[in-house]
Amino acid sequence: MDDTTQPRAGQYSKDKHQADNTSSSHPSPSTSVIFDTSDEDIEQNAPTKETSETSPADADEPPPDGGLQAWTQALMAHLVVVNTWGTINSFGIFQTFYRDYLSRPASDISWIGSMQVFFLFVVGVFTGRLTDAGYFRTVFGIGSALVVLGSLTASFATEYWQLFLSQGLCIGLGMGGLFCPVMAVLSTYFKRRRNLAIGIAISGSATGGMIYPVMARQLLPKIGFGWTMRVMALVQLVTLLVANIFMRSRLRPRRAGSLVELSAFKEKPYFLFTIGMFFNFWGVYFAFYYIGPFSRDKLSFSYDTSIDILMIMNGVGAIGRVIPGFLADLFLGPLNVVTPAAAVCTILLFSWMAIKSAAGLYAWAVVYGIFGATVQGLFPAALSSLTTDLRKAGTRMVILANWKHAMANFQPIDMAIANPKPRFVRDPETNRSSRQYLLQMADYDGSHGYPYCWGFTIFRTAYESDEAFTKAVERLNNYAKHWAYHDLARPRGREPKDPLPNQDLSSRYHSDIIEDPGLAGADVEEVGRRFDAWVKEHLNSADKRDVPNARFRFCLMLDQQSIDAILAMPEDRETVTSDMDPPRNQRWIKLVTGEQWADRGWPKRGRLWCRAGIYEF
Repeated sequence: MDDTTQPRAGQYSKDKHQADNTSSSHPSPSTSVIFDTSDEDIEQNAPTKETSETSPADADEPPPDGGLQAWTQALMAHLVVVNTWGTINSFGIFQTFYRDYLSRPASDISWIGSMQVFFLFVVGVFTGRLTDAGYFRTVFGIGSALVVLGSLTASFATEYWQLFLSQGLCIGLGMGGLFCPVMAVLSTYFKRRRNLAIGIAISGSATGGMIYPVMARQLLPKIGFGWTMRVMALVQLVTLLVANIFMRSRLRPRRAGSLVELSAFKEKPYFLFTIGMFFNFWGVYFAFYYIGPFSRDKLSFSYDTSIDILMIMNGVGAIGRVIPGFLADLFLGPLNVVTPAAAVCTILLFSWMAIKSAAGLYAWAVVYGIFGATVQGLFPAALSSLTTDLRKAGTRMVILANWKHAMANFQPIDMAIANPKPRFVRDPETNRSSRQYLLQMADYDGSHGYPYCWGFTIFRTAYESDEAFTKAVERLNNYAKHWAYHDLARPRGREPKDPLPNQDLSSRYHSDIIEDPGLAGADVEEVGRRFDAWVKEHLNSADKRDVPNARFRFCLMLDQQSIDAILAMPEDRETVTSDMDPPRNQRWIKLVTGEQWADRGWPKRGRLWCRAGIYEF
């Protein structure tokens, strides 16, 4: 040690009652200043800069590797993961619901879920190090509060940006104060059984992936989106409160040390592991987000059935989280288990494009759920196996987290690729997307409508003949019921996928008709203003603000041209073809948007309307 260091050490010893401070003859290339050292530590351990930071075993007991307290920590970590990765794995229910509720592209909606993952790990950079420094209780409490607050504020959201801030930003920040610190603390309680303990904790993502979709399925049609989110917030409050009571950090704080331990990347196994996890997580979560929209758009599943398939995928994940961890503890090791599981996930994702039936999708979801859960569940255990100093577990956890920033952008990119065209009508002169739009709304309203029925709001603007108007409305209603019973239930000749009986869906069709001679000859703007007033009156009185029913989003405008076009169509919907007379550009009626939906997926060009082909009803 040079002369400039010796007086500094001597002064340090004098301040600490003349404790002996001998420098090591082989100093470490990376050292840090000691901030907090007791008299007893100095006398017994002769704390050089190297020894103070890298020899926690001298001061801390070995992991209990079992016992009531250790397994209690695993159970509490399970509850935490229910409200972090369980929520993330359940975002597919919101991906489908928000697409209908907000009328936004799937890539826009996926930013909300992606931000949860992004902030979970970005905040983990700081909370992991704070956990090592002894502030676990503080960051854990703040994280719990933010998760509950985010769910509560999301329950009052009506716009995309509000959901982005509450569900994406606030909940994501809260998750950052939960996951990384809890995994770091849990790993200090186990050594030989560490993989099993972490597997039990990570299986909480399967538990949450079943609980929250079931809650959404049962509560959304009964109490609406707002109260459903409040019930979820209550579940989060109770479970996280229990975890706050029983979760305990075991090791003494490591005050010294850098925020990010870059020296870990000098270890080749650790460096290669982080690179591999970067590319793995870029693709593994895509299935959990996209399987719901895929089942509805490609296989015509109902909203409820799309939740079922997501719930099954999450549920079987419990197998992929616990059993592989047990095998890794016995003889294989976590790296030897997670590597082939990642390879299987790759093969399954490539094979997804070949699925054309419901049975095939169910089978695929089960297999992918197991192997995808193995990759998710064993990455913390594999990281712990590469960490010899348990006091640095939090710091190394967040180093890996930095590589997982890929998850912040892969969902919007994947969704943009999977949905290359806008879902809603962009041009008033085309009706290419109107059938898909109407099918989506009728499918949803079939189970969640007001008042438990589906249909449209029809404004009459032509009063030359009451008989012609009555026949036109009757024919339009028959077309819609036929469409609900046959086309919606049996697309392209396949068997019905909706568990709801077709007869019941068709029988619950009901349209509201507004007749006022003052509307004779009214244009789109006037009809739109009257529709806005009607929506405010009926939507408020029904207290159904959370239900995206078609009758409250747009109205059908029956002017004389539309009535003539309807009457020119065959009375029997079975005989309708796309090449019949009158010409295609005359077989349409007008859909006029309401004020509150005018900026959701539609161009801003005044009062908005589009053409809907009559044969598409």
